[in-house]
Amino acid sequence: MALAIVTPPALEPVSLAEAKQDARIYVNDDDPIVAAYLIAGRQYAEDYTGRRFVTQTWDYFADQFPGCTIELPIGPIQSVTSVKYTDSSGIEQTLIEGTDYDVDNRSLVTRIRPTYAKRWPIVRHQTMNAISIRVVAGYGSNPGDTPEQIRQAIKLHVQSYYEADPAKVKLIEDARDNLLRPLRVVYA
Repeated sequence: MALAIVTPPALEPVSLAEAKQDARIYVNDDDPIVAAYLIAGRQYAEDYTGRRFVTQTWDYFADQFPGCTIELPIGPIQSVTSVKYTDSSGIEQTLIEGTDYDVDNRSLVTRIRPTYAKRWPIVRHQTMNAISIRVVAGYGSNPGDTPEQIRQAIKLHVQSYYEADPAKVKLIEDARDNLLRPLRVVYA
């Protein structure tokens, strides 16, 4: 399986002004650096939690359909845009939600499975990434849709870059991870 970003988030969950205020950065000279730290902080928090925060589009790839259920390794999923596969003749086919497959967004991990009395189709063997599932992930399109503890963790991530004392850096990183840990989803 593999994941590839199609459309990154249009905004970061924490604004530059918020990050600078929390880190007590009062000059504008460091704005490009702080902006880069914000992106790194979001990416760290997304990787750590297995979640995506501000709306973004991803493709999930697999070589074959599983026995029954596909568990998507990112969340929360707002929608499944498409499920495509390469059939045994080498032609790309598109499955239809509700007719060919159902999506469970109620569980902690979004699941996709064939509709009642159906099976996954046969894919072309020896074709890597024969299955492609496009999803829209994230809590919403506004930074404020992201849970506050995630936003605070990202701010701490930025602050850790501005702390010179290694002992304090460790405390900040521990606080960041303690905020994120309850939201962590470990995918099988």
